[in-house]
Parts: sequence; C-alpha cells; structure tokens
Amino acid sequence: FLRRHADLSPDGLGAIYEIDVNTKTPTLWMNLNSKTHLGSSATLFPHETAANRGLSSPFAPSHDVWAYSRVAKEGLGGLDISDDYKTIYAMDLSNRQLLVIDTASKTVSNRYPITNPGCDGGAGDVRPFAVDYIKGEVYVGVSCSGETRQKDSDVNAHVMKLTGSSFTSVVSTATGFKWESYWTDEVYAYGSSCNNLSYSLRNAYIPLITNIELDNNNNMVIGVTSRNGFRFGEGNYAADESCNKLIKGHESRGFVLNATPSGSQWNLSSNELWNTDNGDEKHHYKDGIYAHWGSGTSQTYIGGMAKTDCSGEEVILTNLMDPLAHETSGTRYMRTSDAQQEAAQSIGDTTIATSTASTRELTRGVGNSWEKSA
Repeated sequence: FLRRHADLSPDGLGAIYEIDVNTKTPTLWMNLNSKTHLGSSATLFPHETAANRGLSSPFAPSHDVWAYSRVAKEGLGGLDISDDYKTIYAMDLSNRQLLVIDTASKTVSNRYPITNPGCDGGAGDVRPFAVDYIKGEVYVGVSCSGETRQKDSDVNAHVMKLTGSSFTSVVSTATGFKWESYWTDEVYAYGSSCNNLSYSLRNAYIPLITNIELDNNNNMVIGVTSRNGFRFGEGNYAADESCNKLIKGHESRGFVLNATPSGSQWNLSSNELWNTDNGDEKHHYKDGIYAHWGSGTSQTYIGGMAKTDCSGEEVILTNLMDPLAHETSGTRYMRTSDAQQEAAQSIGDTTIATSTASTRELTRGVGNSWEKSA
C-alpha cells in the first residue's frame, strides 16, 4: 500500500511477502504486477525510485509529488486469506477489482470488478480498499469519493458482499462523521496555498474503509480512517517543489463503527450525535464512551483491526493513536459487548519531539496537552 513520504519495497506495489515467524525475515511470496495476474487489459501498478521522489533519510522532509495523487488509488489495498488457507483475496486499487489467488499454484483464479454501490457521481467515484474473509463470505469496503463532480454531498462509504460474481451493498453511510470531504488531487484545494496550507485541506476527512469484522452475535464492526492520513506528514512539505514551508499541525480522523444485522443487511447502531463538550460530531459504538477514542482524544482509528476471544472475552483489536497516553500509538483491545477497553498496549514513541517526525498520526497542540489524530 502506497503512503506518501515512505519508500516502496524493492518489489514495488504488487508485492505480497511472507515472513518467517522465527527469523522475522520477509521474502517475496508473489508479485501481482503483471498482466498475467491483473488481466490483459489491466493498468499495471506504477513505480518510482526514492531518489526521484525526493526521499532520503527517515526524518528529512520531502515534497513527494509523485505519491500525492496516487495514495489509495494505485497498487494493492486490503488483503485476506480464507480459513482453509487455500485462497488469498487482494484488492487491486488501480483497476478497481478483487483478485482471487490460489495459494497452491500462486495464480489468480478470478477477478471481480467492484460494482458501483450507489455513488451519485457514477463509476468514477468508486474507490475500493478493504477486503475481509469472514465466516465463509467475502466483504469489501468501498468509498464514494465525490471526485467526479467535486461535491462533498457525493461522498459516502459502503460495505459490500461478494455474491456469486457480483457485489451487493450491505451497509451504507459508513462514514462516522458528518463533515466528510470529496477526494481531490489538487495541491492547494479548498482555498489553500503554500503560505496557508489550510486546515480544511490537510485535515480533510476523506473516508476510507480499511477493515471489517463480525462479532459472535453477527454484529459488524467497521474501521474507517481517512485517505489524507496517508498523504500528509508533520515536518514535510506540500506536494509542490516550489514550496519549502514545513507542514505543522496535521491530523485526520478515524472511527470504529458498529452495525447490527437486519435481514441480509446491517444497520449502523446510532447516528452521528452532537457532543457539546468540544463541538465535534462523533459516532457512538454500542453506546460506549467513544470506542474510537484514545486517552481522551477523539476520532483516532488509524487502520488495522482483528477479532479474537482467546482471552475468554471477545475483543476487537484496533490500532489507535493514543491507546494508553498521549503520543504513544498502539493497539486497544475493545470488548464487543460494550465497546469498553479490556486492555491496551503502546508500540510507538514516547516523546512528542520524536513521535511528531516518526509516526503517521501526527500532532497538534491543544491547550497544555497534545492531541494526536489518525
């Protein structure tokens, strides 16, 4: 998956790796970037060197113009494997199709184009990402980008289910936030400029479903983050090589949503609610105290989710910006019964100075504390 300001692996955007759990060494398992795998009429995934993208040492700022328009549009998105380990499902973002891979032969056995879930802007707005194999079924997350007509009102997010050779929408309006913004690749959109890289651009919430799970009661848990979280970085430049003003105070939102089964579909458990404490609109999860919060900081899901009940309590593991304390980054174990924290662990940096430059979740000052949003 392509992220701005981060180099690609030597094998590029089509690479799938396997890791030996003993040696922790990754080796190339398969490279999907060929017309044999993607299809004879498919567009191959792009590639560019770190040097040509202006990427050097880890903390050196970059413009990375090349990646700006390609994030969440090119290469591979979600990846999952069937329960019998015989099939891998990979989302091809460039050609908007789901690839079905036979693990024994390492060949693509099927390709399923992602159908329009109801995007008002038409097929050009269909932007898939998530893919999850759950209880013998395949689910995908699809955003309606609003990019065709450049309208916020065209933005939406859906979960779709593979039925036969086509997809049907089973959850709609899975955005988690009222003020979603349309996808745009303009460097200075929404009235911004080099000297005013405005909040409305760098912090625009652009919904991207990254993960889907079903709990033991068949409730659907949906992880939604923002495309812009992968396109901007604290201490870097705008995607304009003539602008050398460092970006400060970037953040973008992320949510964990819950939907309850209703026939062949799922309904979100609650609508966005106005919270008078801080003036933001947020989505409750099972009436819990904002399950997507970290340590008092809101809207913090950054992508990556799994379900387990190995501890005797069914929990959803979610990557959050502040699972324990500000500027930590890590994973929270949330009970599916009430969305409250069962446990948490930090895997990130412990100081503001270091984490500002080294983590995706980026920081901004809030009074005497710090807020770090996904």
